Parts: sequence; C-alpha cells; structure tokens
Amino acid sequence: MTDSSTGANILVAESDRQRSAELGSHLEGGGHRVTYAEQVSAVLSAQAEGPPDVFLVSSELEGGSIFELCSDLRASENEGAYSPIVLFSPECPGEETISAGILAGADDFVSFPARQTEFQARLTAQLRNKRRHDMLPTILDEARRFEREASVDPLTGMLNRRALMAFLTRGLGTHSMLAAVFVDLDHFKSVNDTYGHQAGDDVLKAAAGCLKQGTRPSDAAGRMGGEEFVVVLPGANESGAMIVAERLRAAVEALTFPSEGYPSKVTASLGVAIFDLAHPDASAEALLERADGALYAAKEGGRNRAIMARPAEGDTSPEPCERAVAVQNEATEGAPSEDSAPASSVPGSRPRVRSAPPLSKPGLPTPDASGTVTDVEATLISELESGRSAL
Repeated sequence: MTDSSTGANILVAESDRQRSAELGSHLEGGGHRVTYAEQVSAVLSAQAEGPPDVFLVSSELEGGSIFELCSDLRASENEGAYSPIVLFSPECPGEETISAGILAGADDFVSFPARQTEFQARLTAQLRNKRRHDMLPTILDEARRFEREASVDPLTGMLNRRALMAFLTRGLGTHSMLAAVFVDLDHFKSVNDTYGHQAGDDVLKAAAGCLKQGTRPSDAAGRMGGEEFVVVLPGANESGAMIVAERLRAAVEALTFPSEGYPSKVTASLGVAIFDLAHPDASAEALLERADGALYAAKEGGRNRAIMARPAEGDTSPEPCERAVAVQNEATEGAPSEDSAPASSVPGSRPRVRSAPPLSKPGLPTPDASGTVTDVEATLISELESGRSAL
C-alpha cells in the first residue's frame, strides 16, 4: 500500500538507460523508491513477484507492444489489487497513441522530460488514486460493521427494534399473508430482582437462542426491548403460526440453568397476529398492536401460553372471536385430562378455544336482559315496516 510519508514503489520500464536514469533521479528526489526494467518481459516478471505502486512504462520500451503489455498487466492483477499504469513518451504523444494506450488499460499518458511539471502532477494524482483504492476494503469493512451494529441487539445478537420493524414493514409490502408473534418472558422482573442482572442477561440470551433456532432462515426474530421479542413469519397462516408459537413457547419452558443463582424455570407468553392482504392492517405498528393485545390476553389468562389475536378490522368472516386460540402446556405430568387432547405437534400441549358470546345480527334490535324489545326499538321497527309498505 502506498504511504505518502515514505514515498511509493515505482517501476520505471524504459529501454534507453540514459532516459531511465534521468527519470529515476527525478523520482528518487521526490522520495520514491525506484526499480528498473528494460524489456516487456521484465515488467511482467515484476508483476508476478509483487507489483509496484505505479508502473511507469515508456512508449519506446523494447521487447513487445506496450499496449499488449497494459492488457497483460490488467489481466494478471490479483483480485482487489490495483497498480496505476502511466505511459510516458519523450515527446508529446499524439491523440491516437494516447487513446490506444488508455483503451488497452493504461490510466494516463504523459510526456517526460518535455513536460516535467505536468508529469509530476499526473503522477501525484495516480498515487492518490492508488491510496484511495487500497483504503477501500477497510472503509467497506467499517461500513459493514457499522451497519451490523446499527441493526443487531448487542446482548442477544438478534435484530434490534429498528431492523425488525424495517423487516416487518417490507414484509407487509411483499407478502399476502404474514404472522407476527409477540413474545414476553413471564415474571422477568423477579429474575433480575432475585438473581441479579447478570442472571437476567443470561436468561435473555438463552431465550433469544430458542427463538432464533425455532424459526426458518426466511423468518426474522428480534428483541424489541427488555424481555420482549417479536418473531415475523412471512407466509404463515393462523394454524402454521400457532404451531410455531407453541414450539417457541415449549422451547423456552424447556430451558435449563445452573441450580444456583438462576430460576428453576422460565416461561413465556405469546400473542399472535395474522396479516392478511384481504383485510390488511394499516401499518406494521397496527399489526404489532394486535399481537400485543393477544399477548396481554395470554398474560391475563395465566401466562405460559399463546393466543391468536382478533382479525384486523374490516374482516367480515363469521364469528371472528371464535378464532382466538390459546395454547397451554399441561401443568402436571401423566395422562391428559378429557379436554386436553393434543392438537399440535408439540407433546404435552393443547389448543384451547376461547368462545365468544354469539354476535347479534347487524341492524336488528337486541333483546334486553329480560328478553324483550324496548319501546323505542319497537317504535323503530314499526316505522321501518311502514316505510317498506309505502314502497
């Protein structure tokens, strides 16, 4: 790599030794280190042994075509390597000669010694290009590192909130169906309070590992903050999302920790919401709000379970409330009770359907607690019937 403080390694390819010595003296006076080649083959050998920072190639170099030499030098460069090729001529070269050299792979064509000031300026520009090119991999590595740090949660290695929301927003625009699973570790505050924040961090990392291992490469799992996580499942419908949610719940519950200094058991509650293009949510935030509502219902229902959220508003399918599903693991070992037949692939778990009260037919009065229609409603019905008769 070129170092401006110590000069550059420059190869002078010139068959005329007097001109070669004159050019070499000029370069060494500028602090550069100079090597020499008098034939085309010597230039190619120097390239193979380790290319210089700059090739200075005379238009009168013997042993072959300088244009073919430029092409050969470019073809033999290692991946990512770059050394400027500057052709020079004792007199000002013609336009066609300059064009042929640049098209063959040269970076510039100058005159030396006829135009020494211009020669020095052009050589300095090529050395600057060389330095920038050599710095490019480091700059790209730094850019990638900053990008990773901007999108990854440092504790768990999962996507952070910003990156996860970007993934979810893109998913709403590219998938006709998608599931969002909101995950919250149960009683996590008591873990920190009882065992300390280091134990709490270890629990978070272990739970994050369960979520990452329990999803597909096309899915995304991220930490929203604290003990809250979100898993995005592109293409998942209700049944598929609930199977994944139950698998994740069971994996968290199965975590084991050292007997001392850690909780004996960790569980999670999950809320699942489905994005359907037929009845879409207004935004990624709206979808997560529904998932969060289902998560709250799971907490209220006893924790350590997964619940399906109500569909987004505008869904006219019948009995939407009856699609809310709670999945809870058996609290005790042994034979399941009569209503606990497994309905998923996870042993020891079962779905529970939360029944909703029957929905009244839109537009008709609903009987009060005594089963009768109020006077006001009866009047409205009478006026409606009168209007129909008039029609």
